[in-house]
Amino acid sequence: MKSLSALIIFIALLQSTFSFACTAWTQKADFGGPPRARAVGFSIDSKGYIGLGTVIAWAYFDFWEYDPGSDTWSQKADYVGEENSAVGFSIGSKGYIGTGFGFGNNFWEYDPSGNTWTQKTDF
Repeated sequence: MKSLSALIIFIALLQSTFSFACTAWTQKADFGGPPRARAVGFSIDSKGYIGLGTVIAWAYFDFWEYDPGSDTWSQKADYVGEENSAVGFSIGSKGYIGTGFGFGNNFWEYDPSGNTWTQKTDF
């Protein structure tokens, strides 16, 4: 009984020490493109980028930018590579997409300042 009392006191102290506030979700702008699976994305500065993907037997190569400051999506230059189910990441102010299903080892660089894709050395 003594250990049960100690446990109750310990839990009461935890609850009074830490605030377990529940935060609510806030809906943001819906994605600008059609729904898809296997999309790829990355972030540069405060913006998010997402594109490519598939629906059943259809492959998408469109590319989108999300600006959380204005809560808007804008379509960017279509991805010019052929990969799908690829990987994406960013380094500094550029984004990279490559490898992927069925098309091997090439990589592409996205430059948001020029809204351009440039093929890079194969992986």
